Parts: sequence; structure tokens; C-alpha cells
Amino acid sequence: MNINWFPGHMKKATDRIKIQFDQVDLSCEVLDARIPESSRNRALEAITATKPRLIILNKADLADPDKTKAWMEALERKDQSVLALNARDEDFSSIVEKRAKVLCRPILEKRREKGLQNREIRMMVFGIPNSGKSTFINKLSGRKSAKTGDRPGVTTANQWIKTPTDLLLLDTPGIMVKKMGRTQGLHLSWTGAIKEEVLNLQEIGYAFINFLVDHYGEVLADRYDLPAGLSGLEAMDRIGKKMGAKVGGYTDYDRVSARLLDDFQKGKLGRISLEIPEDKDEA
Repeated sequence: MNINWFPGHMKKATDRIKIQFDQVDLSCEVLDARIPESSRNRALEAITATKPRLIILNKADLADPDKTKAWMEALERKDQSVLALNARDEDFSSIVEKRAKVLCRPILEKRREKGLQNREIRMMVFGIPNSGKSTFINKLSGRKSAKTGDRPGVTTANQWIKTPTDLLLLDTPGIMVKKMGRTQGLHLSWTGAIKEEVLNLQEIGYAFINFLVDHYGEVLADRYDLPAGLSGLEAMDRIGKKMGAKVGGYTDYDRVSARLLDDFQKGKLGRISLEIPEDKDEA
């Protein structure tokens, strides 16, 4: 099963980032806290590697807190500056501004030496689709400056956005990883980063419920009132019957898969992380 989604506007946006990066002081990469490895865009990380970077583990309220803590520790051991937050609900503007000023301290000191006192810090914000990047930007700006939606690919162009703080933000479209392995593709699909239209929903759903059986069996059983010890397929059949998606002995696996993924993405299954720091994507 190969999963790839890289529409033309993402190529244009990547080229635009290369051009505009000279105009910023630092970058901010918004990752999904449930999949910090899979939601990285290494191509953009390479483009922005010459300047300070702040990493945001967004949607931390949906992720396993112990695993998020492990990710933060792992990133900090590599001298990465990282914050875990929930962009939808938290008020984090002052924390992000302070961290940006720490990262840009050498730049700010040089400006002061030149007599430039009040110039804002220009921060480029990037991330994969549906990472919560636009929600993060809107919270920093205090208004709906960036378009948001419950589907990936809402933002399609770069734009500068002012904030009440000393930060000036460069919003960029969500840009997907151009080539991905199977594990990364599954993780991005399960979290809603890839448009559903390009996916084989049954295969994605079947892989997801097998993951739940292996790693979150009690969560699965509690949520759907299932007995212990079921295989993934048996669990899907039971869930299908409960939700009226089993007719004439046949289960509508598309409907069951859609329900499973919707419940996961909305946090109805509880706080679940798909990766630990030692995880590696398949080649």
C-alpha cells in the first residue's frame, strides 16, 4: 500500500519558502504531538536549517502525555527548542514570544548595536497539513488571520500576519512529505493529514484497528463495549453491527473505518500517541 499526496500548490509553496526564508529571523515547525516523527518535513527542515528553529508539539491534549514528555526530552537532548501545547484552547502567546526572543538573542543584540531597537522578530511558521498550524497562528495573532478547517490543505499561499506581540509571522501552506514509507503514510492518514479521497479507507481502517488491538486494546474495548481478545477484523465486525453497518451478514468496512478514524481524530478514544522517540519510518 503506497500513500502519496503532493499537489502542485505544495511544490510552489516549497519554492516560495526558499525565496522568502532570507526575510525571516527564525522558523517554527508545527508538529502533531501524536506523530512527531511522521509529521516532520525534512525537506523544509533542510531549507530552514541555517537559522534558529522552534518546534511546537501541537494537539498535545490528544496525545499520550508520557509519550509527549519522552519526545520533548529526546528533542531537547538534540539541542532542539520545543514546546508542547494545544493551539485550540491554550493561551501561549507570551511563552512563544519569550522562546523566540531567546533563540534570536544574537540577532537582537546585533540590531541593538546598530541602533535598531524596535524591529519585530520575523518568524516563518510551517508544518504538514492538518497539524493545527493555522489555529496556532490565529491564537498568536488574536484573530482569524489564517484559514482553518477540519480537512487538510486549507491554506494555499504564503502571507505575513501581525500579532499583538513583537512577532511578525509568515504563514505558509501545509506541505506534505513528498515521499513516505508505509508507516509514515499510515500515521499521516490516521491523523487526518492526507485527504480522504486519495486513501483506500478499508485498508487504512484495518491497519488502524490492528494498531489499537496491539497497543490500546483496553481503550478499544471500553469505547465500543467489546470483549477482550478479538482480532482486528472481529472487532470491526462487532463495531459494524453495533452502528448498523452490517447488513445481510456483510460489514460495511468503509463506514466502520470512517467511524474509527473520526473518533480517534476527535479524541473520543482518549489520549493516544502513535510513535515513541525510538520509532523509525520505513524506507
